[in-house]
Amino acid sequence: SYTCEETSIFSSNERFKDEEGKNKKHYDLIDVQPGDVLISMSTHTMGYRHGHCGIVINEDKILEAVYWGKPTEICGIKRWESCPTVLQLRISEKLAESKGLSKEEMGQLLADIATNQGIDVRYSMFPNIFNYNCDTMKRTHCAHLVWYIFDKVGIDINSDGGILVTPWDIAQSDAFEIVQVHGMDIDKLKS
Repeated sequence: SYTCEETSIFSSNERFKDEEGKNKKHYDLIDVQPGDVLISMSTHTMGYRHGHCGIVINEDKILEAVYWGKPTEICGIKRWESCPTVLQLRISEKLAESKGLSKEEMGQLLADIATNQGIDVRYSMFPNIFNYNCDTMKRTHCAHLVWYIFDKVGIDINSDGGILVTPWDIAQSDAFEIVQVHGMDIDKLKS
């Protein structure tokens, strides 16, 4: 079983915990590569299970917009191993090749964009208002951050094309191959 703890006045996050209340590893993330996207549906706000996502920088680090009021930052990737739900996605070979790159080259390019343009950006639920007609990202949230980085290489990962991109929209994008999944029904991803 896992616990649900408040991360802000409105939001909560589910994690596996040990007897001392520290995050407890529940599985191993394997074959993590730069540019991979991690998605967890274990985050919810006022009853709405919106999830959380980030983009992998290297096998140990991930760029995330973690909490309201906190700027984006590079975090340790191991804490994701305590989430009850996690989906690891990688750019498809076909899509990377359509841009003239291998999957590995595309992943590294995405990680480079993330570290060059995605660190220390202020959090906002409505980033499109603040980023209108801007050359650089002024505000973001977790899914917008990941979407923005892919958009910089001409790849739209917002599967429903709506004005607000969510982790679920990214999870359903045809741009990716599934590397691994824990605690999620992958049959629902393409429904």
